[in-house]
Amino acid sequence: MKNHTTARFTVSLPIFVNNRLKYLITLYSKDEYRLSEKQINMFEEMAYDISIIASYIKQGEDLYRKEYYDSVTGFGNRKLLYEKIDEFISKKENFYIIMLDIYNFKRINELYGTKIADTLLKEIGITLLHSLRTNYVFRIGSDEFVILWEGDVYKALEIIRNSLKEHFLIRGRSISINFNLAIVQYPKDGKFRMELLLKAERTLQKAKEEGKDIIMFFDTEFYSEIKNYFEIEELIDESLKTGRFFVEYQPVVSFSTDRIVGVEVLLRMYDKNEDIISPNRFIPVAEKSGQIIMLDTIALRRSIKELRPLLESGKLEFFSINLTPTNIRLISEIFMPDKGTNFLKNELSEKDVEIMKKYLTIELTERQFLEITRHSEHIKKLRSEGIKIAVDDFGTGYSSLSYLSQLEPDFLKIDHFFVKDIISDDRTWKIVQSIISIGKPFDQTIIVEGIESKEQYQKLKEAGCDMFPGILLLTTCSYK
Repeated sequence: MKNHTTARFTVSLPIFVNNRLKYLITLYSKDEYRLSEKQINMFEEMAYDISIIASYIKQGEDLYRKEYYDSVTGFGNRKLLYEKIDEFISKKENFYIIMLDIYNFKRINELYGTKIADTLLKEIGITLLHSLRTNYVFRIGSDEFVILWEGDVYKALEIIRNSLKEHFLIRGRSISINFNLAIVQYPKDGKFRMELLLKAERTLQKAKEEGKDIIMFFDTEFYSEIKNYFEIEELIDESLKTGRFFVEYQPVVSFSTDRIVGVEVLLRMYDKNEDIISPNRFIPVAEKSGQIIMLDTIALRRSIKELRPLLESGKLEFFSINLTPTNIRLISEIFMPDKGTNFLKNELSEKDVEIMKKYLTIELTERQFLEITRHSEHIKKLRSEGIKIAVDDFGTGYSSLSYLSQLEPDFLKIDHFFVKDIISDDRTWKIVQSIISIGKPFDQTIIVEGIESKEQYQKLKEAGCDMFPGILLLTTCSYK
């Protein structure tokens, strides 16, 4: 603070914000003036009070930015987006939510490091902001942005495509990106904020599954499928908690004796009303969600417990379970002495493991060939322990011979698709005969599915098939 006694008088008030000099307020007069001690104290108190107020304002601004803005890019976050969407909805006018995902952003992070990746994200946001000339750009996820748009959406999409196809120069590195876009429209696609955002997220996920640079508008039929998927996923979770899964056994009958020699384990599920849900509905969902690990485990544990008396008494020769390839490693680790953390291994007794070695057949679907080949070492381990392998739906995939050469299965199951027309269609019958002739030289047991008539039964028996699921002759069959 200065007190000038010359022709011009000035007094400066230093303003500190969080103990750092931030501003300087200067008062001046053309007249000569000398401050008293009391006046000096008054100005000092004034500067102090203003500093306190400025610090509180700054703290409020910092809290607001922390709550509503992304710390990496400086753009509005999900919370601010929610408020802006509600403002848009309150106007009851048409607008669009454009959700953008940077394709394979994880690779950029790994390739260039987080600092360059974060800078790239900020540059992408700035590019969208300037090219679209809008203030409504938000970062809502690690590699996701949202734009709220009130004009011609096709014009906006064209601008986005053109602006993001250019290379970004980040710290001397030229980086190109790919992206996916999902678009929902208010009020056509939804009237509420969370409804719109959920539909945008599901649409974006679908676009990402189809590849890079996919632009996808919300589709009602597609969303219905996605909604059903999540309903089934939730139902599986509830059923796991409440024990609404049970096991059925389909008998496998010998052609030569017409007696039951084995069973196929079939997992079933009740809904809340105790109606049985078709496996065709919940198994595909469980495979995608990862819940299949628990379902396979339930089927294995229960069948071992329930079938043990029939197996040990010699009334059954085997039991088979259709397992997903992702569970092959889990099952094989049961036989490894150093895998104490395997949760399935910890739940099976030594007797259970012995039952598996003597009687278990694992069914693998040919359509999963590529995934199965990645687990070939685990399959070899299982075979070395005595567990048998069956190829389910043989002939419906594209790698039948490769499948046989790599897996060396014990059983071939001919799909019902080929069986239904063997009486009326000679070409189909020749295909079935070819499959039988493929398996026989390798001592593979041929199981044929889908027999619906005595004519089919007799023809397949004469052709050399070994077994069939016991449906037609179930009432006349008996245990061995």
